[in-house]
Amino acid sequence: LAMEVSAVITFLEANWGWSAQLAASMLAPTALASTLLNPARKEEIALWLMGAQTEQNWSRSFVWLFDAVFGDRHLSWRCFLRSAIASLIAVVLIWILMGGIR
Repeated sequence: LAMEVSAVITFLEANWGWSAQLAASMLAPTALASTLLNPARKEEIALWLMGAQTEQNWSRSFVWLFDAVFGDRHLSWRCFLRSAIASLIAVVLIWILMGGIR
């Protein structure tokens, strides 16, 4: 039993940084979406996540979230710039999580 506990502790010590980076990469978009969405949309998404709203499917909720972040005019410069920034951030986060910076 002592060897199993030490193996778990060793595993956690070796992977602590990676797991913290993964948690931060999930927290950042969640915090950004939380600031961009109005209270009515937040409530709708919360109800949907709890399963209270069965008439709305996940694709409709995704479209609402996408429009809130990137805007409803998808062929505009604003949408293009926000998409480029989001893509750049995603690529950098994946690069960092895969060990790009040492």
